[in-house]
Formats: sequence, structure tokens, C-alpha cells
Amino acid sequence: MSNLPSDPVDKLIAHLKEPDGPPRLLYKYLIPDRIDVLQNAHIRYTQLSGTNDVFEVRRTINTLYGPRMKAALKESFSAISIEDRVIDRIAKQLNVPLEFARTIFNDRKDTAEMRELLRKLEGELEFQLNEVLPAALGDPDFLMKIQVEFAEHAAAFSVSEDPHSPIMWAHYAANWSGFVIAFDSQSPCFMPSPGRGSLFFPIEYRDEMIEELFDNPIGALFSKQTGWGYEREWRRIISHDEADVVIPAKPDDILLKAFYREAVQRVLVGHRADPSLIDDLRTVLRDYPQAGLFQTRTDPVRNAVTEIKL
Repeated sequence: MSNLPSDPVDKLIAHLKEPDGPPRLLYKYLIPDRIDVLQNAHIRYTQLSGTNDVFEVRRTINTLYGPRMKAALKESFSAISIEDRVIDRIAKQLNVPLEFARTIFNDRKDTAEMRELLRKLEGELEFQLNEVLPAALGDPDFLMKIQVEFAEHAAAFSVSEDPHSPIMWAHYAANWSGFVIAFDSQSPCFMPSPGRGSLFFPIEYRDEMIEELFDNPIGALFSKQTGWGYEREWRRIISHDEADVVIPAKPDDILLKAFYREAVQRVLVGHRADPSLIDDLRTVLRDYPQAGLFQTRTDPVRNAVTEIKL
């Protein structure tokens, strides 16, 4: 027996594969003051509407309703579905059970009256598929409204594949004076479950729009312009009510989510870090038995970043 879905909408969804799993280690860049992340074992999830990318919420798709969606819906609402609608109408109008209404339909389906009713319903379906749905789901204002609502209700834990990015150290770790936490992406605290959040998703870097949502829904919801490609970002998403701690703030509440201390594999401190930060990290890492403390070194000859164990 085949396990392939038979319903056309299910077929449409079936081609949408989850992305490959993330690298085992993902890295969070932090400024020195954020040592509280390790002290409290809580990390901030930032609302997508409040990230430092002013174009985080932007048009990423031309339409929700493209050829894939239209074909799937049209097949779903095929002749058999139209017949079922007629049978349902007969049952309601005559106040009879559906099976009796089906018998009436089968007895009369070859009459001119029934053929005309079926033709009318098929015309209504074509009108919905070709006029109503494209107008509603293809409206640019409607598309932006959906993306704005998603951004307002979703919050992201953003991490990078790369712990040695000079641009990331400069932008997110106080010009090499902060630190980076290496998280185990396979830790149970990052596995999806009700109330815990999503998988990690990779950010796609693209400037052009996707033609139809079902061509690439992950790329539509999790993408940034190509200029941000150096971040090599992965994200994990939660809703507001999945946060463990909510601190009221303007314009957005601060959402914190707990993580297991065992999920921290190592901490890398920048080579420009103040010695007091290194001492504080040594102290806090006593509660993280698996996590070693390392420090960056830059090699200008090879244009490389290396690490030494402290």
C-alpha cells in the first residue's frame, strides 16, 4: 500500500519538506552585560517586528494563491465534491437524511434540471477559483497584513553557524569585548513540543520575491536580504504565551525562555574582553560542568580567528 496522500491539498503540503537539521552547535553573540543569560539560564526571544533589520517584515511573496494552490483546490472541489454539495442541498431542502438525498440525486442526475444545477455550481467554482480567490489572496495589502501579524505574534531566538565571524563580533559582541555561547541544537530544551516552540529554521538570504507561498513557505517566512548573509543565521520561533518569563516593556514585551545548562557546550570570550568579564565567566561556568571557557585570537597573516582554552 502506498503512503502517498490522496487528497490534492495533502499532496500540496507533502512536497513541503522540513529543512535539513541545523549544525550540532549554534552560536549566540552577546555583549558583556548579557552575562545574566548564563547566570539565569534564560535567553531572550525577540519579536520579529522589533529586530535590528528594518526590512525584517517585508513583501517576500507575490501571492498566496498561485498555480499550486489553484490546482490543488480545483482538484479537491472536483465533480464528486460538487455532487456532494447538491446532495447536501437536497437533504436540507427536503429535510431528509443524506443517504436518502443521495438516492434522489442518483435517480435524477441525468435529467436536464440536475445537469443545469451541476453546471451552475461548476461555474460558481470557476468564478471562485479564477476571480474571488486571486483578488482576495493576491491583494498586496492583505499579504502585508498577514506578515505583520505573524511578526507581531512570533518571537525568534537567533543564532549563527559561525563563531568566528569578524562582522558578528563587531556588531553583536561589542567589538570583540563580549562573548559567544555555543549551544547544542539537539538539546531536549530545543526540541519542538506544545508550549516549547519550533524547530530551528535556517534563514534564506534573497532579494527577489517568491512567486507563490507554496513554492517556498519557509523562505517566505524566514528570509532576509542578501546583505545579511554573513550572519549565517538559524532561528527558533515561539509565540508570546510560550515564554517562561514576560517582562512588560515598550514597544514590545521582553520574552525570556529557559534553557538547560547542559545545552551550553562552551563559551568563547573576545580577545578585547575586560579581565573582569573573564573572571565573571569563570565563576558562572562552575554551574555549567560541560562548558569550557575559550578566548579568541586573531591571525592577521592568515586572516583567521583561532581559540585558546583559558
